[in-house]
Amino acid sequence: MPVSNSWWFKFPIAIGLTAAIAASAYGFGIANKAPASKLQAADLLEQGFSLRAAGQLPEALAAFEQAIETKPNYAEAYTAKGALLAKQGKNSEAIAAFGQAIEADPQLAAPYLGWSQVLIQQGKFMEAKVVLSQARSTLKQQSDTQQTGVVNHLMSSF
Repeated sequence: MPVSNSWWFKFPIAIGLTAAIAASAYGFGIANKAPASKLQAADLLEQGFSLRAAGQLPEALAAFEQAIETKPNYAEAYTAKGALLAKQGKNSEAIAAFGQAIEADPQLAAPYLGWSQVLIQQGKFMEAKVVLSQARSTLKQQSDTQQTGVVNHLMSSF
């Protein structure tokens, strides 16, 4: 089976986005229709997720960037931005966003997973293993055995 068609090839972004949503959405409601200047960073992130789900990618990216402007060290917003940029094939920009997320919160596993996805797409498997190893360490520290197992499987698959 070609690498790009296997389930594990597509899974890290799904895991990363799920982790980002879970980490950021706890206790947050749906973003309201207030002007962007009145919205909190979490509301802007939620709005970005809604826009992304609706296929409005430029607007989603703008919402993620506004969330970052509102809260400059918002790792979940950088992760969401990176995942969106990766989806658009903007790999160097995606890697930069994942790097900023890791700098803001080294304990968040999602940006490591997103970064590894980009590396896998580029055929940089050894680099991806290094990044996945960092994700695994982070997940182990958090006692997340389920996602640690997924990362272990990914690492043994290439």
